[in-house]
Amino acid sequence: MELMKLILKKFLDFDYNKTLPYLFLFYFLYLLISSMGGLTRYELLGHIGSADRFFQTGQIYPLIEINEIYPTISEYFPGLTILSIFFGYLLPSNFLVEFMHIISVLVILYFFFIQKKIIDKSFEKIKTNNYWPFIIIFTILIVKNWLGIALAFKADTLALSLGLTGIYLANFQNKDNNYPFLFLGSLLFGFSLIFKQQYVSIIIAMLIFGLFKKNKKILIFSIFPMIFLLFFSNYLLNNEIAYNITITSVLSSGFYSFKEWILFNHPLIKIFIYLFCAFLIFSNFSLNFLFLRIKKNMGPIYKNLNSSPYFFILIIFSLSAFASSIKIGGNLVNTELGVVCLLPIIYYLLSIHKIKKNHLILVSWIVLFINLISNSGIQNSIMNFQNSIEMKKFVSKLESKKQINILTDSTAYYSVRSFKGSGNFDNLRTTYLANGIKNKKSADIILKEILDKKNYEYIILANIDSINKILNVSKYSIIFENELGIVWKKSFE
Repeated sequence: MELMKLILKKFLDFDYNKTLPYLFLFYFLYLLISSMGGLTRYELLGHIGSADRFFQTGQIYPLIEINEIYPTISEYFPGLTILSIFFGYLLPSNFLVEFMHIISVLVILYFFFIQKKIIDKSFEKIKTNNYWPFIIIFTILIVKNWLGIALAFKADTLALSLGLTGIYLANFQNKDNNYPFLFLGSLLFGFSLIFKQQYVSIIIAMLIFGLFKKNKKILIFSIFPMIFLLFFSNYLLNNEIAYNITITSVLSSGFYSFKEWILFNHPLIKIFIYLFCAFLIFSNFSLNFLFLRIKKNMGPIYKNLNSSPYFFILIIFSLSAFASSIKIGGNLVNTELGVVCLLPIIYYLLSIHKIKKNHLILVSWIVLFINLISNSGIQNSIMNFQNSIEMKKFVSKLESKKQINILTDSTAYYSVRSFKGSGNFDNLRTTYLANGIKNKKSADIILKEILDKKNYEYIILANIDSINKILNVSKYSIIFENELGIVWKKSFE
């Protein structure tokens, strides 16, 4: 027994600071492999489809009539499409998707870097030397669903990162009139709108904050973002396809019931209950002591809310993320995004900075190691990556000497873009978003309508049971299948 205690003491007292470079390296590899496991996620592939069309036709959005069958288009604002076009000029087309996934990893790391800068600037008396070990625990243990989608390059993280950088450059607390940085920050803050719909909320919030505080610098800072918002809104209103996909499809969906919302958010709720119990234990089971500790930490947060727009902006974006989670189509990822936005507040409010760095590093290693060896963690990402490559190689061998029709969806588009022949690529998901939600039709009904309207040489879709049942009784036969997708070929009788 004494020997066990001695071993445990040695284990806890070991200087884990020495292992930090290796911890960061393994975390980066974890993020990179996890990202590559999401090559078939629609969040980025919709933008890639729009970028491919730009290189073919010079247009991001196609010129088609409403209620027709749509090609691959992203339902998000076209910021990532523009970024994909930029890199498309510099890189081979076959490597574009993988490269964008590498960028997504760097964006996530930068997102937490700029939040650390906010903490350092807002709470000058605290040290953040244990910040990065905490981030590893936070992302893998608490907001792992958000992390998975952020690694698939959903643009919320990039939009908010650039917006916060714009505010940081403006440096409103500086009494000197540093207008070049104020102007640069304003441009960056405004242009970030092109990445995500919810970003509208923080442009308006910044103006409201400036008016409420009667802050001349913030009001000047808000001029360009508001002008850009008006011009961009006018662009969407005058582009029927863009408006239908990015705005109407979002506004047309209904809301979850409270019971439904609780059911899909229960994993996050369960984690917060566990954390509350853990903090209660550390507070010697004294709720009064725990709440007094939190109340004591609220003072600097109130001060920052009054003096700087950082926390106000983060809270508004967090609320918009929570609001998205109650809309049909929203999910646990939206809720976790709301939590991620509040990271600087959470870090200070719960006195994370007071936890010994050595202990956080140890916990980080344990959490990371468990995810590296678990089937639902890195192994699942590797399997998804292998299936993605396998399907892509198969589709790349399909050939056609004439122009043919191919039906796909945004998740299968990674494989479809490797098709060597000449084809028109229709997209089930985009057509559903444009016509199905508005007309209260399911994706299954939309598929049946598409098959009635058009004949396809190949149908290349995600491996989904409800879709497979429809195609199994049609004039198509399976020529390829794995866990991620299926390739159907028209049967000739």
